[in-house]
Amino acid sequence: FVRVRSRPPTATSRKLPSIADAKMSTPRKKSTAKTFPRIPAEASPADINYFLGIREKSFLLCADFDTTTGGSNPGGNNPITGTTRIFQGLWYHAAITLSNTTFSLYLNGNLEAQRSISTAPQSGGVQPFCIGSAINSTGSSAGSFKGSISEVRVWNTALSESSLRANLFKRGLSSTNLVVRYPFNQTTGTLIADSSGNNRNGNIQGSLYSWQQASPFTDQLVLTREPYIQQSSPTSVTIAWRTNIPSTSLIRYSLNWQVLPDLATDMNYYTDHFVTINGLEPGRKYYYSIGSDSRLLQRDTNNQFTLPPLQGSKAKTVAWITGDAGTGLAAQSRVYQAFLAKMNNAAPDVWINCGNQAYSSGSDANYQQNFYNLYATTLKKTAFWPLPGEKDYATDTVRQDDHFIPYNHLFRVSQSGTSGIASGKKEYYSFDHGDVHFICLDAYGEQNNKRLYDTTSTQAVWLKNDLAANTSTWKVVCLALPPHTMGSLNSDNDNALIRIRENITPILERYNVDLVDRKRTRL
Repeated sequence: FVRVRSRPPTATSRKLPSIADAKMSTPRKKSTAKTFPRIPAEASPADINYFLGIREKSFLLCADFDTTTGGSNPGGNNPITGTTRIFQGLWYHAAITLSNTTFSLYLNGNLEAQRSISTAPQSGGVQPFCIGSAINSTGSSAGSFKGSISEVRVWNTALSESSLRANLFKRGLSSTNLVVRYPFNQTTGTLIADSSGNNRNGNIQGSLYSWQQASPFTDQLVLTREPYIQQSSPTSVTIAWRTNIPSTSLIRYSLNWQVLPDLATDMNYYTDHFVTINGLEPGRKYYYSIGSDSRLLQRDTNNQFTLPPLQGSKAKTVAWITGDAGTGLAAQSRVYQAFLAKMNNAAPDVWINCGNQAYSSGSDANYQQNFYNLYATTLKKTAFWPLPGEKDYATDTVRQDDHFIPYNHLFRVSQSGTSGIASGKKEYYSFDHGDVHFICLDAYGEQNNKRLYDTTSTQAVWLKNDLAANTSTWKVVCLALPPHTMGSLNSDNDNALIRIRENITPILERYNVDLVDRKRTRL
C-alpha cells in the first residue's frame, strides 16, 4: 500500500532494504507525477523484480514484474497499465498483488488491470527495495517520483480486493503477513523506520526530498466537494461530488422531499463520485441525498434538480450564460450574488460558462477555490455545461494539444448527441433544452493539429453536421473567442479572432443560428 501525492518541483528518493519474494500491496498516492524509469538487464538478478509507477505521458498507473529464467517467458516482463488518469494534487491508494496465477493492479481499492501468469517471478534480485525511485541494472538511481508518499506496506501474501478496501486507511495494522510498513511519521532525519515489528528500517539517499505534513490518515468519510449536477436530459441526470477518501457512491431520490426511497449506486470506491440516475420523468423536480453505502453525507432542501422538458417542448427556458466566471476576484462573488438576487434564489434552467472556469491555470485547486466553493448553491440545483478557455488549458500549447487537463476529469457532458450529432468530446458538444439547441465549442484546443477555425478540422466538420441535423427552433452557440471585440482583445488584428470571424461566422449564419455568446473581453 502506498499513499502518495505528486508535486512537480519536489522529488523523493528513498532506498530501502531489499525484500525477496514479496507479494506487494502498495500505498495511497496523491499524485500526478512522472513514472519511475525502468532500465532492467533482463534475466539478471540485477534487474528490477517488481515495479509500480505512473506513466509519464498518459498519467496512468502501471506495474511490472520479471519472471525467472525458466518457463515459457524466461526473464520476461509482465507489464499492466491502469485505465484511470492520475491527477495532480489528489491522494491516491495504489496496490499491486501477485498470486500464483494472477498479477493485479488496483487504484483506490478498484481493480484497474489484471493479467494471467504462468511463470514464477524472479526472486533473486540483488538491488535494494526502493521507494520514490527506480534502480537500474548498475545499481544507480534512474529517476525519481515527483510527489509525496505517506505510507508504504509490503505483505507476503496477495491480498484480496475486499482486504485491500478494508485496510485502505487503517494505521497500526498487525498481521503475521505484514512484512514491512513505512508510515513516514518522522519530520526530520534520514532514517525510515519500519513499524511492522520486523525491523527492516531504511535510509533516505540523496538530497532531493523534504518532510511535509500530510493530510490526516483517516477512515472518517467527509464531503470535500459539494454535489454538482451534470448532463441532465429529460429522463436522466448525473450527480457528482468528492470525498476525502475513496468510498462507494449512493444517491437517494424522490419527487417528495419527505421520503427518498429510490436508489442509484456505484459500489466501486472513488473519491470523485459520478452517479447517473435513469428512468426519470421529464420536466419534474426531484430531491436527493448523497453518501456512501454506510454514511449519509448531505441531505437538505437545496439538494434538488428539475429535469428538462421533452425535446421540442415550447416551454420557456431561462439560460444563465457566463464567461471568465472563475477569476477568484471580488467582482466574481458580487456578480453571483446579484444574479441570485435577480432570480430570487431560483435556479436557472440552463447554465453555460464560455470558458475559464478556473483561473489562473485550470488546476484542480483552482477549480475548488474559484469555482466549486463559490457556486455551490447553484451547482447542486442546475446542470452546468462548461467549455474550455485558455485558463482551463493552463495557457499551455502542450495541454491544448494533448488535452490532459482537470477539465476533462471533472465534467460529464452530452457526448452522445440529442437532436444534433454526437461529438464524442467533452471539449465541444451539443444538447437540447426543450426547443432550444445549445452548441458549446472549443476555441483553444487542437485536434490533429487543427483548431476550430480551420473549416476542415474535426470540430468544424462536426459543427456543420450538428447544425444540419438539428430540428429545434432555436439555436444558440457558445465559444470562448469572440468574432467581434475591441476590448482586451482586438478582433481587427488578432489572427485567431479574424479566422473565427471569417471561417466560423459564415457557418453559423448559413444555418440560421439565433444567438452567439462568448466569454468576456476586458474593456
